[in-house]
Amino acid sequence: FGYSERFPAEASIVGFAITGDRIANNRLVVEYTGPAKGHAGFKAWWNGKQILTSLPGFFYSADHFLAAKLANIDPDEMHDKARHTIGGEVGSGALPSYLFDLMPDIRIYCLLGEDTMNMVLSLRKFEGAMDGYCGNFNCLTKDDTLEAL
Repeated sequence: FGYSERFPAEASIVGFAITGDRIANNRLVVEYTGPAKGHAGFKAWWNGKQILTSLPGFFYSADHFLAAKLANIDPDEMHDKARHTIGGEVGSGALPSYLFDLMPDIRIYCLLGEDTMNMVLSLRKFEGAMDGYCGNFNCLTKDDTLEAL
């Protein structure tokens, strides 16, 4: 997590990594590396290879497991709170963003700020137990604590 100059008391993320058997042991990494501000300061890698190096940019993995793009995307179409800590008013239009579709049902949207990003993770509940910093998919916020992880 990190803080931006614009919102010094509200956390956004500066990067993330996802891997594991749910995504066939592939690895997606996105992070702000700087020193450039905005989309030019962010980098994305799929299995160690840098992808999406220009805006607009598109990437499709050879096994069709990942479809990705770097484009101007309207955050309001992804989630009603996607703009939080990055800025812009609802209805103010598209902004530089990453969109990752991982098969079969995982979507990751990243709204890129100057040096932080907001992420919206969308997925179906998997069979078996699920857990993570955003909760465990049982709709009970009282048990979504750090101690419960």
